[in-house]
Amino acid sequence: LDQFPSSSLPWTGTNNKNKVGGNVHTWTDEEAAAKLASLKPVTNGKLITVRFDSTVGDVLPWTFVPTQLDVKVVPGETALSFFTVHNKSKDKAITGVATYNVHPPKAGLYFNKIQCFCFEEQRLLPGETVDMPVFFFIDPDFESDPALTHVNNITLSYTFFQTDQDDDDDDDDCNMELTLINTCPMYSRFSFGSWSYIVIRILLSRLPCVKSFKSKVTVSH
Repeated sequence: LDQFPSSSLPWTGTNNKNKVGGNVHTWTDEEAAAKLASLKPVTNGKLITVRFDSTVGDVLPWTFVPTQLDVKVVPGETALSFFTVHNKSKDKAITGVATYNVHPPKAGLYFNKIQCFCFEEQRLLPGETVDMPVFFFIDPDFESDPALTHVNNITLSYTFFQTDQDDDDDDDDCNMELTLINTCPMYSRFSFGSWSYIVIRILLSRLPCVKSFKSKVTVSH
């Protein structure tokens, strides 16, 4: 990123003030950002609709919605979108972390997020509302992949989970997080990729009741 001006990115730094005044923690993919200097939309490229989907975990008292349902881009074109998050609690600050998924999976190989809020802990004050950004592009090589010839729609999905539940709820937390592990095929095999490893460590580190369980988990990253 030394030769790429940070002013060209929507957000700079790790902790960023968004337009409604809340703290939003984002990360930047330096490899993807470095491509921006030479990135150009594919001439006469296929118009792709990127749809946004959002959910929250059962115990998280937040609302979480995309500010727009979709955007249309051609490969090589950047797009900036926002998700609006609101803490419905009137008396408690709450921390959550989001995971994401791209469908169809093959398209995910070409979906480049330059800046995003996922995998970063986000803390909202009681009644606070913030807008969280995702800045992305679809790699121009998308056009030349025969497996994607008939793909005109991509869905970017996020799910927020709470990470700061009270100590007196440890047993319930344990059941909730172990359900997350057991219901996801990737987690149930106890072999995690690097991003999944980060998320599961955040979740497990907050649950004293699974200390013995952690020792049985084999991690590859």
